[in-house]
Amino acid sequence: MVVTYEMVYYQNTLIGGLKMTHNNKVLLKGFPPHIHLAYGIERHKPTFFGVHMRPFCNFRCRKCFIGEQKQLYGPNPILSTSEIESIMNSAANVGVKVMGISGAGEPFLDTRITEIIRVANNLGFITIIPTNGSVLTKDLVQFLRDNNVTLALSFDTTDADVFASITGTNPDMFRKVLDNILMAQDVYSGTLEEVTINGEHALLHRIAIHMTMQNDNQAEIDKVRRLVGKDTLFSISPLAKAGFAQHTNKSDDLQTDKNITERHIVVCFDERHECDICGFFRYGIDINFDGQLLLDAHAIETRDLFGNIRDFGYDIASAYSDMDNQKDEFVRNWLEGFCPVRSPRLNEWIGKKRGLPCES
Repeated sequence: MVVTYEMVYYQNTLIGGLKMTHNNKVLLKGFPPHIHLAYGIERHKPTFFGVHMRPFCNFRCRKCFIGEQKQLYGPNPILSTSEIESIMNSAANVGVKVMGISGAGEPFLDTRITEIIRVANNLGFITIIPTNGSVLTKDLVQFLRDNNVTLALSFDTTDADVFASITGTNPDMFRKVLDNILMAQDVYSGTLEEVTINGEHALLHRIAIHMTMQNDNQAEIDKVRRLVGKDTLFSISPLAKAGFAQHTNKSDDLQTDKNITERHIVVCFDERHECDICGFFRYGIDINFDGQLLLDAHAIETRDLFGNIRDFGYDIASAYSDMDNQKDEFVRNWLEGFCPVRSPRLNEWIGKKRGLPCES
């Protein structure tokens, strides 16, 4: 049986006494609903942290959050492996549960990633890594499975030509990615756990296939779903109008069903503001590849607004405390919806923070 978040969506269900936005009986390990239910979330310290790898990518996806930003490299040097390990040690010392490893590109193109994963596992982190699947090997996937990595595979279509158009690659890359996705699911088969959290039974996944709805793949949901193995979670979200997607997709052509959304795997309930919110954003801290603090992992436009992790001596708790006030103001006055990158007022807020004149 393939279990998807589309099938289990509830509103404001009580699980173990916690007010949540869905029933949470289908979970992705290390994602906010799982951590909220299993451990609770403390507002005064970070629960999640993410570090970007070098901004390398072999795809040119139309859905990319980064897009054609020419100023990815600034005056700050790229974080060294030892600096990343200093951040990780600081996070472990304050009880952070989850490390995200992503990038302004494909994280597995950074040759340092296996060593960072090994250290993360030794420190007790659940590690989350999104990937386009193009450079996976069986040995690498076995290493990920054995080092407590939750793997999120991006795959948007079963049509080779559509894949080439969406990703800016070619049909040969489609076949390679498809083979790797099937291989990864085979390696991770048997990792699905039946768990009991706060007296509730749940299914805890460690691998997911995530599909992003775009102009030319809307008829592909069932075809992609059929590729999903019994131990794999399947999730869908509509396109976020950011990066390349601001210019390459027509919003009036896109799926608007609000139940087709990644909210099911990232959302927690914010008691302070009485709203649903992305747990990674609200209870985490994200660090760009050069150490710049970001509003959100995908909000690369916010670099240079909050300082650098080096300014805090790699101290995650201090950096989070400073960012918490900024995020609180953003949620209170600017956020529309659960996700800052999807909020239509994000660019207006960034302009205000930079002291730019408002557009009329």
